Amino acid sequence: MFLNFRTFECGVAFLCCFENLPFMKFSIIIAFVVFLFNQSNAQHQNIQLVSNDSILLPNKDTYPVLKWEFDTFDIGDIHPGDVLEFELGFENVGKADLEIEVATACKCIHMDWPREVVPPGYQSKILVVFDSKGIELGKHMKTIDIVSNTNPIVVEGFVKMNIIPKPE
Repeated sequence: MFLNFRTFECGVAFLCCFENLPFMKFSIIIAFVVFLFNQSNAQHQNIQLVSNDSILLPNKDTYPVLKWEFDTFDIGDIHPGDVLEFELGFENVGKADLEIEVATACKCIHMDWPREVVPPGYQSKILVVFDSKGIELGKHMKTIDIVSNTNPIVVEGFVKMNIIPKPE
C-alpha cells in the first residue's frame, strides 16, 4: 500500500487543527480512507503505475488513444441559418478498446457517435449536424468534447467556419 510514516504523520497533524470541528474532521478522515482504498484498489487491479514527481498516474500506454483525421475540421464559408451535416473521422491508435461515453458541444452542434467499442487500430466516425442559426457573422471555432475511457478522459476536436452574409 502507498502509505509511509511521514504521510500518516502529516495526515494526523492536519486533522488535529480541526479538533473543534467534528464534522470537518470526520469528512477529512473519510476522504483520507477513500484515498488509501483507491491506492490499494489500483494496485490490486494490475494497473501499471508510473511515477511523476511522486504522484502516481496510470500508464498511458495501456489506454486507448483517439486520434482525429483532421486536427481542425474547416467547414469554410456558410450563411446564417445554414444546416450542415458532416462526419468527423478518427482512429483508435492506442493499445486498448475505445469506448465513447458521450460527445458534447455547443447547442448549435448535434452529434451521433459510435456506441460500439472501437478496437485498437480501427477507424470510426462521428456524425455532426451544425446549425448556424443565431450565430453572429464572422469567423468561429467550435469545440467538440469526447468523453471516453482515454487518458485524459476528455479529447477535444475543433470545427471552424466563417459565417458570411447571405447574397441579396
